[in-house]
Amino acid sequence: MPLPLDPNYGIALIGAFFNEWWWLILPPFLYFLFREIWHYHLEKKTVLKWKWVTLSLQVPREIVKTPKAMEQIFAGLHASTVGINWIEKHITGKVQEWMCFELVGIGNKGVFFYVTLPQQLRNLVESQIYAQYPQVEISEAEDYTHFLPPRLPDKNYNLWGTEYYLKKESCYPLRMYSYFEEIKDEKRVDPLANLFEWFSRLKDGEQIWIQMHIRPADDEWKKEGDRIIAKLAGKPEKPKAKSSSQGLMEFLRNLLLGFFQEPIWGEEKKGDALPSRAQFLTPGEKDIVQCIEEKIAKIGFHSGIRVIYTAKKELFSKANVPPINAFFRQFNTQNLNALKSNSKVGTSIDFWFKQGRELYRKARIYRRYREREFPTVYSVLNIEELASIYHFPIKEVEAPNLGRIGSYKSSPPPNLPIA
Repeated sequence: MPLPLDPNYGIALIGAFFNEWWWLILPPFLYFLFREIWHYHLEKKTVLKWKWVTLSLQVPREIVKTPKAMEQIFAGLHASTVGINWIEKHITGKVQEWMCFELVGIGNKGVFFYVTLPQQLRNLVESQIYAQYPQVEISEAEDYTHFLPPRLPDKNYNLWGTEYYLKKESCYPLRMYSYFEEIKDEKRVDPLANLFEWFSRLKDGEQIWIQMHIRPADDEWKKEGDRIIAKLAGKPEKPKAKSSSQGLMEFLRNLLLGFFQEPIWGEEKKGDALPSRAQFLTPGEKDIVQCIEEKIAKIGFHSGIRVIYTAKKELFSKANVPPINAFFRQFNTQNLNALKSNSKVGTSIDFWFKQGRELYRKARIYRRYREREFPTVYSVLNIEELASIYHFPIKEVEAPNLGRIGSYKSSPPPNLPIA
């Protein structure tokens, strides 16, 4: 009759293993920890050297162009991509610049368009906007966040905030502006209309800020789309190349498992590749494949969305939060993608130490907004998705407090006589 095993035998065996091999396991762990801290230090040092400028965009009274024009602007801004080699990334701390396209609603003052960006990108942004919207007036403005105290919440103001990112992989698209361009009674539907209408209802002392960070992305995110399309079509998946860090972790994992299981000799026999099932796709699957192909065919940006609602304490109302969520929810679809609120940075807490944790999160998201810090969790949006969320409203949008230019400036004719 076999003797019962000691319940602490497994723990003792693992402890003996780490006691014997700690010198092999600890260095890789410390290396990855040091690398993350070092990268953060270098990037923060570089970003602090940037000189930020806030540009105010005043739109004309009648805009007949669709968001397609804004899509072309974002396409041109992808030219801000800079090549970063290994030495620049790990030694000098070179960082890809990003821009912040912002929609701001201030009670009793109106709705405003801003772009906050590093000084070195100003000429690029202005030239791209003027190329598509010659009547737009661009001027340097004081940062609107500086009209409030440097730290919130305080004894006078309260705030709510969150960040949004894609719920699924970035290759799945959102519901884009082309879905809203159904002409009915000679009027187009603008996804910004309901947001601006709510902005116009804000009271004096209430403000809503929407900040969309964008940074040019390379083509790596498109590979995930190709993989999903191949999976739906039943094509054999190509093996992924392992990085050096992945190879090292796999080696350590196999070394650890080798102490607890018997080796398996011989190669696994691979079966024949399955035939393509593209012809058997359902209409819904075909639509998903087509939408993914259309998204990855366009230029993409690393993108993060940050939102803040702030008001004087006597005016602060959570009733202003659902309209914000409703604005972003209109871009969601059941079968493709959706914008999801990041619960890890949002200011709503449900459980332990609720008051202290909410106060900390509110102060943190307010500081990150003012400093234009790029969100830690972000997704890839292509130029069409960006233009769906941020564009100049068409003339059918009749929000009461939407400021428009009554007349616009133009250059003098070339044959103007000079006295």
